[in-house]
Amino acid sequence: MRWVLRLVETGDDARSRSADLMEICRPEGLREIADLGLSLPEAKRLLTILQRAVVASQADQHGRLRPDCRSCGGRCHVKDWRAHRIATLFGEVTVRLPRFLCAACHRTETGIDWPSHCRSTPELHQLQAYFPPS
Repeated sequence: MRWVLRLVETGDDARSRSADLMEICRPEGLREIADLGLSLPEAKRLLTILQRAVVASQADQHGRLRPDCRSCGGRCHVKDWRAHRIATLFGEVTVRLPRFLCAACHRTETGIDWPSHCRSTPELHQLQAYFPPS
């Protein structure tokens, strides 16, 4: 048997994009109980791939928001992209976020509503507090 796990993103504009995340292959029948369901390494791999795909899509969507310049109110354009590493409950991910430059006064702006010093998610903090290191 063979399964292809596909992630389908649907947006408000009724468009959808899909990406094949992973293929799982199993022998026919259940001669070996070890072949039942996902193995732990497969589940970890799937979760890591899924987390990266969802985060990349969210960051891409967030990066499309263009701020107005706080100094002169002019329209900002993408200056460059910076990589930010964020620790999540399901592993570390790298988020590419844009920095913006005002066309009028050349002031640099960050993206809209992105926490400036965010290094990990609140959910990870909660779990770490519940299970402190020994």
